[in-house]
Amino acid sequence: MSKISKLFKGSSSSSSSKTKHHRPRGGPSPQEAIHKLRETEEMLTKKQDYLEKRIEQEIMIAKKHGTKNKRAALQALKRKKRLEQQLTQIDGTLSTIEFQREALENSHTNTEVLNNMGYAAQAMKKVHDNMDLGKIDDLMHDITEQQDVAQEISDAISRPFGETFDEDELLAELAELEQEDMEDSMMSMGGLPSVPSSKLPSARPSQRAMTTARDATGPEEEAGKKAAAAQSANHLPEVRLVVLGWRWPGKSLTGNTIIGREEFRLERAAEFCVKRQTEVQGRQVVVVDTPGWFSAQDTPPSYKQELLRGASLSTPGPHAFLLVIPVGMFTEVDRARIEEHVSLFGEYVWKHTIVVFTWAEVLRTISIERYIRREGKELQWVLEKCKRRYFVINNCIFEEHPQVGRLMEKVEKMVAEEGGHYNQEEAKQEKKPLEENQNPARDMRELGARPKQNSGLGLSKAMEVEPLSSPNKCIFRPTVTLEPVL
Repeated sequence: MSKISKLFKGSSSSSSSKTKHHRPRGGPSPQEAIHKLRETEEMLTKKQDYLEKRIEQEIMIAKKHGTKNKRAALQALKRKKRLEQQLTQIDGTLSTIEFQREALENSHTNTEVLNNMGYAAQAMKKVHDNMDLGKIDDLMHDITEQQDVAQEISDAISRPFGETFDEDELLAELAELEQEDMEDSMMSMGGLPSVPSSKLPSARPSQRAMTTARDATGPEEEAGKKAAAAQSANHLPEVRLVVLGWRWPGKSLTGNTIIGREEFRLERAAEFCVKRQTEVQGRQVVVVDTPGWFSAQDTPPSYKQELLRGASLSTPGPHAFLLVIPVGMFTEVDRARIEEHVSLFGEYVWKHTIVVFTWAEVLRTISIERYIRREGKELQWVLEKCKRRYFVINNCIFEEHPQVGRLMEKVEKMVAEEGGHYNQEEAKQEKKPLEENQNPARDMRELGARPKQNSGLGLSKAMEVEPLSSPNKCIFRPTVTLEPVL
C-alpha cells in the first residue's frame, strides 16, 4: 500500500509540478482581459433578458390564478420577487464590470500613447545625435557672408557708368524750357476775349464825375441796389485785398483787372507796395500790390520787409491774400518759394488765401482742373494749404465784368467761413523770422521776373498788355532786360 500510495503521490506531485511549470508567466494581456470582460457583459445581458421574460410569465400566472387558486398565485409572486432580486444583482454587477472595462481600456490607451511617445523621443534623439550646434552656427554664418557678397555684387553690377547728372538741375532746365514755350505761345496765340478799343483811364475818376454819376441815378434804382445788397448775407461794404506773387506781370495785371483800369505799373516789377481802391457792385474794394519775389535768386530782406508792410496798408487787416500763379510748369522750386514768402505772414495767413490762376488762356481746351491734376503734388500742396480755394481770372478783360464780382463773392464766402479778416496781431506769434540774405549786394539790383540763365546772361522779361483796335486779340509786349550772371 505504501508503494502504491507513493506511486500515486509521486504521480500527483509530478503532475502538479508539470502544471505549475506550464502556467504562463505574468497576468493576462490587456486585450485578453478586455475581451473576457466583454464576454461576461454579453452573458449577463442575456441573463437579464431571460429574467425579465420569467418575471412577465410569473405575473401572468399570478393574474390567472388570482381568484381561482390563491396558493398558486402567491407562489408565482414569490418567484417573481426572487427573479427581481437576481435582476437587481445583475444590474449592479454589470455596472461594476463596465467601470472596470472602461478603466482597463483607458489604461491600455495611455500605455500605447506613452509607448509611442517614447518611440518618437528615441527617434528624435537619434536624429539629433547627428547634429552639432557649433556646425549649425558656422553654417548660418557662412550663409550670411554669402548673402552680403551677393548684395555687393548686385550693387556693383547696377552702379551706373559714365557722368551723373543732378536731377534738380535737370528739372530747373526743364522748367525754363516750359516757361519759354509758354511765352512763345503767349506771343503767337489769338482768338482771346476782346478788349476795349478805347484808351484805358490812367487814373481814378474825379470826385466831381463820381458825384455827377451818383446824382444821375434815380432814387428808385438806388433803392433797388441797396435792397439787392441787403439780400446777400455775406455782403461786405468793404473788401481789402493783398496781391502776392512772383516778379511777373500777371500779379500787377491782376490788380489792374480788379480795379478796372491801369493803376499798377507793368513795365518793371514794383519795389514798393502800392494801394488803390475802386467800387465793385456796391462795395468798396481796396487792392494792395506788393513787391514780387524772385524765382531763382534770393529775395532781398528789404523786399521782404516791404512785402510785410502790404498787410498793414489795408487796416485793420486784409480780407484775402490773392496768391497769383501763372499757368505753366509748377516745380518744387516754385512751391518752396511760395512757402518761403507766404510764411512771412505766419501760418495763420493760409486761412485767408485764395490762389488766382492767370494766363489760363494758353490751356486752350484743357480745363483748369485737369491742369491742377497734371502738375502733381507740388501744386496740390499749395491748394491744400488754402483749403483748395482758387479762381481763374482773365486779365485781357478790363472795365466792368462779371468775373470781378464772382471773385468778390468768393472772398466774402471765405470771410464768412473763417470768421473775419486777417489779423496781424494774431499772426505775430506764428510768423517766422526773416532769413538772412546770402548776398546783400543784390538788394539794389534790378532783377527780372522768373529770370533764366542763357550763355552767361540773365534774361528777365516783363509782360505788358496793350489794347488794340482789333477786338479779337490781346497782344503781350515783352520788355527784355539782360543782366550778367554772377
